[in-house]
Amino acid sequence: MLRSRPTSTNPCSLLQTLYYWYVLDTVFVNRLLNRYKTAWDYEVRKRRTLEFIISWGIVSFIMDKALIGASVGILTLNNAESLARALTSVASFSDKYICDGNSTDDTQDIARTHGARVVKQFDTDKPNEKITDFGTARTKCLNAAKEKWYLRLDSDEYMSPEAIEEIRKIIAEPQPQHRVYKIPRKYVWRGKVIDDTITYPNRQIRFFHRDAVDGYIKITHERLVVKSGEPIGLMRGVMCVPMPDSFAEFDASRTARALSWDRRQYEASMSLTSWAWALIHTCATIALFAVRLARVRFISRGNKLPLRYELWRFTYLIRTLWLATKITFRKLVTF
Repeated sequence: MLRSRPTSTNPCSLLQTLYYWYVLDTVFVNRLLNRYKTAWDYEVRKRRTLEFIISWGIVSFIMDKALIGASVGILTLNNAESLARALTSVASFSDKYICDGNSTDDTQDIARTHGARVVKQFDTDKPNEKITDFGTARTKCLNAAKEKWYLRLDSDEYMSPEAIEEIRKIIAEPQPQHRVYKIPRKYVWRGKVIDDTITYPNRQIRFFHRDAVDGYIKITHERLVVKSGEPIGLMRGVMCVPMPDSFAEFDASRTARALSWDRRQYEASMSLTSWAWALIHTCATIALFAVRLARVRFISRGNKLPLRYELWRFTYLIRTLWLATKITFRKLVTF
């Protein structure tokens, strides 16, 4: 199984080499001076020891803060409001970039200010180009990466410091245990991390070695294709997903936008068989969410989302099933 190192030059390697030479030099000089017990010899050894301690501290600090040899790709379209937060959380990555749909706000300027590249999402210069196929868009964003390790981040998300350090350790390993990782996602509402909700555990494949995957598929609800036989690990650090403060802001056009994408997917691929599976899956998901809702409201402790946010999930599932039903039977009638 391939276990390649990042393609970028790691500054730690040069620092470690210089540091080890310095240690050998210090030890050699001290051994020589041990033969002579003069006052001058003592002062020299004391100075060299002090230099050794200071250099160890400086090198250790720099090595801890060295860039992480991984790429971070973010799909954007007029995301100036949240992009800075996302890029700040991954400032220590060696390759950061946005795959932009010709935004007309400050998205591209914010990206460049935070040291990120700007990659065109489309071949045209038409402003505010919307994605019509998320699988294709995600794959294009992935292919723009310069490093072998890749982190997928959305513009309204940000990484926790614990997750960043965990990624640093994974990449530093000569033989990582996995090349594909799921990252737990935690909602943040009004500045508080939500401890439990009906969609927990919410784990998605967001960090992986590019040689272990074949890109993304599906127009909407896109899915990463992991190569056969590739084990999937689970990180402990979390990815944070801020939620709007008010339900009105949360619900504004969210349902309509989601159903619009579902309609496009169903029109392209829905059949009687796939509708039957959608029926079974949706009913099972609703039942699961109902059990989790009881857990969240009556058993779990800590920070929770308001009940209206939780009930929105049920509304969306029912409406998307009804949409799938209408499209399927329309196809049968017109066949």
